[in-house]
Amino acid sequence: DGQLEADPSDGIIDPPDLPDEEGMPTTEDGDLQGHGGEAQADEQATESPDKMQTQVPMQNTGDTMTSGTDQAAMPEQDLDYKVVNDKNYQVSKLRAERFPHGYLDGSFITLIHSYGFETMRRNTLHRLGKSTLLTMAGNAALLLNLEDLSQEFLVGIDGGGVGAITVHPSGEYFAIGEKGTSPNVYIYAYPSRELVRVLAHGTERAFSDMRFSNDGRMLATVGSFPDYLLHIWNWREEAIILRAKAFSQEVFNVSFSPGFDGTLYTSGQGHIRFWRMADTFTGLKLQGEIGKFGAVELSDISSYVELRDGKVITGSEAGNLLLWDGGLVKVEIRRKDGPCHAGPIEVVWLFGDFVASAGDDGYIRFWDYAQIDLAEPSDAGPFHILEPALSYNIAAPDPD
Repeated sequence: DGQLEADPSDGIIDPPDLPDEEGMPTTEDGDLQGHGGEAQADEQATESPDKMQTQVPMQNTGDTMTSGTDQAAMPEQDLDYKVVNDKNYQVSKLRAERFPHGYLDGSFITLIHSYGFETMRRNTLHRLGKSTLLTMAGNAALLLNLEDLSQEFLVGIDGGGVGAITVHPSGEYFAIGEKGTSPNVYIYAYPSRELVRVLAHGTERAFSDMRFSNDGRMLATVGSFPDYLLHIWNWREEAIILRAKAFSQEVFNVSFSPGFDGTLYTSGQGHIRFWRMADTFTGLKLQGEIGKFGAVELSDISSYVELRDGKVITGSEAGNLLLWDGGLVKVEIRRKDGPCHAGPIEVVWLFGDFVASAGDDGYIRFWDYAQIDLAEPSDAGPFHILEPALSYNIAAPDPD
């Protein structure tokens, strides 16, 4: 019947009062806060092997990165969200430029319906308005109408597939980062689906994730192999504000802090990184500090959420929650009889007075926010014992 049932094996008898939809923290377009939350970065400008300071906009001049002469200005605070196709972009013309030797257009083959969903990829489901979901299907972005389940496709321009998608906080634009040879980010107006901006030279092969700032004026993108470049864009002007190498391995997530201006956050294979946009006497710089796991086992970080005081909660491959403070793991949170989840934690988010986590074991668990925020290491080690307030089993674990 589609209803969730509490798992009796977790010993939970009376579930707590969870907030209703009106009490849930959301963004302006209605999405739950979480996963894309940021941590407050260390603002000290001292150099260390774990920090990188990069003056931007950058030009690649061999092995060094130097500031460009046409520095992109930070978006003005009085700019509104309205962006039109004043550059007269035509998708068919752009596609022809990308494929000078020809391509198959809609008169030869048309995508009618997609029966699958790319569940093994992250950040692939976003809400557009009240009744439309944005996702991806192969070489196309898919808009799914939830009222009649009709599908509409925006076929890629660069030909290599769709690498990343995201929605503007106003709900009036969405961005598609493609794959291919030096792929672009294409920004469309909604609901018109009109192409209004094109961001070029953001990565070599594919975009792995991207996110608009909370006020919608900036866009952060991160590339996949081989460059792993992080870009901060003034997307209305199609200009790069800042650029830096995000990491030396795959980066799963990038986003802006919901509570601290100028703070960003990236995470991925074997790392989490705290970023700060700092206005120094030599110009605007992007300072990144790699999180230190300390006594906790090194782990891929698939998800994170920022707490109200700037601390960060992340998942881990071991199935435990990690509480970060000042770029360090303060404490590892686990259950009395084992990890928080039997397998990697893929999603964490805020849900009223709870931190929610979802893992490969098929469970969603809700943890008391205050107890997590105040958690301290025990005398036995860098861990804190905490039981979930509520557990839901929504799927059988993957046998693989």
